[in-house]
Amino acid sequence: MSFSSETIPIASSNRVNPKFADTFFRKVFDQKEAIQDLLSFIGEPVPMEGTFQLVQRDPVLIGSRRNDLSFLWDQRFYYFFEQQSTENYNMPVRLLFYVSHALENYLMGKNLFQKKRIPLPEVKCYVLFTGITEESIEELETEQRLSEAYLSQREQTRESFFFDLELCVHCFHLKVTKKEMERFLEENEVPQRFRGIENTLIQYAMFVNTVKYELKEEQVETNTVRAKEIVLEICELFLERNYLVSYFQNQEVIDMAVEQLSYEEIIRFQEREEGREEGIKEGMERGIKEGIEKGIEKGIEKGIEKGMKEGEKEKLKRQVSKKLAKGKSVETIAEELEDNIDTIWKVIIEIKKGNV
Repeated sequence: MSFSSETIPIASSNRVNPKFADTFFRKVFDQKEAIQDLLSFIGEPVPMEGTFQLVQRDPVLIGSRRNDLSFLWDQRFYYFFEQQSTENYNMPVRLLFYVSHALENYLMGKNLFQKKRIPLPEVKCYVLFTGITEESIEELETEQRLSEAYLSQREQTRESFFFDLELCVHCFHLKVTKKEMERFLEENEVPQRFRGIENTLIQYAMFVNTVKYELKEEQVETNTVRAKEIVLEICELFLERNYLVSYFQNQEVIDMAVEQLSYEEIIRFQEREEGREEGIKEGMERGIKEGIEKGIEKGIEKGIEKGMKEGEKEKLKRQVSKKLAKGKSVETIAEELEDNIDTIWKVIIEIKKGNV
């Protein structure tokens, strides 16, 4: 893919601006219309009236990360959204942390020790998977449950058994295959499971998918400048197709997308390379260690074998010496020791050499 970058200036810096980290997804869905699109696609009721509050929580719970998107709708529903590019089966426990902290803030100033029940908003958790996959997507929506990680591994079905603590995460798989990505770039066609591209969520997902696809195809690796150029070209492509127009007409949003997405892919490449190098290093170290251990083992075996032979030889020399001292003939000694005469003669010669 090749587009000119004259209409939108590219930042000259080769460094990533940290203020844009982990904010593009939130920026796209910080408007009521976009959130209505989001709820509509995942099958949630979309109230046309009522207020929503975009919650940006502080402090951060897990390392340096915070929840990608969470908001209250009319004080009745509390939605939590995470965007992932790789499969992760720990989403229920991650979201449990986010939800717990959010409810703690929600209840701040409330008396939890009073008799009267304090009303709470209904919590809904979602994960959106984006990126390029080699396997075809069979199901658009799946679930992850906290109880699936329990060590108890009870056999009861969900219908007949309720766990004391449960959290259900609805996962939407918005990844595309390489063929589907090529069809989108060439024919502006999205997979049927997405139900068209009019929805803001699908436009966002296809934008992220396109970025990941093009950066991988061009193998930018650690070329930050080229990675930014590619993301910028994709912004222009989406503007031409009237996708995410209200966002990509905003220079700040463009800068945010360029900085964040190019940075993320380069970091992933570096992590893959570090993992590959670490694997090679670990393999070499393991091979050397195993080689040494095998060498030592063989050395010990040979040493024991040699020691045993030396010990038997010394024992034979002592036996022959005693019998010679008693005046016995070579033939008699060979017969009594059940050995051949030539061997006894060799031992006698070694005994005489040692006495010289």
